[in-house]
Amino acid sequence: MALLYIDGFEYTSIDQFLKRWWANRNYLPILLPTSGRDNSGAVMVTDFIIRKDVYLPVGVDIIVGVAFRSTISDQVTPIFIGTNGGDYFTVNLSSDYIGLFSGYSNISTVLYTPVFLNEWNYVELKLQISPSIAANSCVVRLNGVEVINIPEGSDTANLGSTRITDVEIWSNSTVYDDFYICDSTGSTNNDFLGDCKVKLIRPAADGTYTDGTPSTGTSHYSVVNGASYTPGTGVQLSASGEKESFYMTQLTTSSIFNDTIHGVQLSSTIVRYDGKGVPSAAGLVIDGENEAELDTKIIPYVTTSTSTIQILSTDLNSAPWTAESINSAQFGIVIK
Repeated sequence: MALLYIDGFEYTSIDQFLKRWWANRNYLPILLPTSGRDNSGAVMVTDFIIRKDVYLPVGVDIIVGVAFRSTISDQVTPIFIGTNGGDYFTVNLSSDYIGLFSGYSNISTVLYTPVFLNEWNYVELKLQISPSIAANSCVVRLNGVEVINIPEGSDTANLGSTRITDVEIWSNSTVYDDFYICDSTGSTNNDFLGDCKVKLIRPAADGTYTDGTPSTGTSHYSVVNGASYTPGTGVQLSASGEKESFYMTQLTTSSIFNDTIHGVQLSSTIVRYDGKGVPSAAGLVIDGENEAELDTKIIPYVTTSTSTIQILSTDLNSAPWTAESINSAQFGIVIK
């Protein structure tokens, strides 16, 4: 696995957001449905942080990228990396500098002016921590330009830190969009992705499998393609092996940013009522004559919705995704 998570912040409610991120309910971020790049969704972190938990062992690089727009010249912290040893790393920017900090020590600062106020910037960080100083390294890029490079062998971390535990975005009334996390494993998406955009597409037509029962009418896709989950609305699946698959909103080649699709993230909202039904499900992909079930996810016994996320960096033929291959593929779910 290399591409771990992507987010375009296309949320319609805080509860929906909190199924993907941690945030203090006393200091919640502000969702901005049309303030992102391309008038898409975005999030403003105002008074505290939002956090995404990860688990990367020693010797594996983490790569993080995010778009941000700031209206103030004071310090912005778009990337914070936490470790199990209590150490942390932050990328801090203002209108006249960019700095990389480890713990409370400024380990590298570059005076650098092109952090454009009131405009979108894209910052990326690649970091490796290790009990061995010889393996530690860090690179920061801003708007596609390398601005900090701490080579292997630098004392960047507490040597008691053996794994990366979380990625955070900090406050200062800054707007964020188009977020990704990768690691350095695998053969694809194992390095900087560069400036990229996350595009949301929804079910647009029924596919091969329609084993469930729609909550209303006969169309299956139309009860699962809403912007948010409505209790009592959806497709009910009740037996192991039942499947639902859908064709998605059709993409055009011209709509693909930088002519590259780094991956597809399949997201589903599932509810298991009253302890009944099957306890697990898997994502489903049908790509031409190929069909694959993704990782099985446990469905907890709760009466509120559960969000599942699964990543495909390539199509089922191990080829890069294209607009055409996504348009012809089907995505869905199978009960286990």
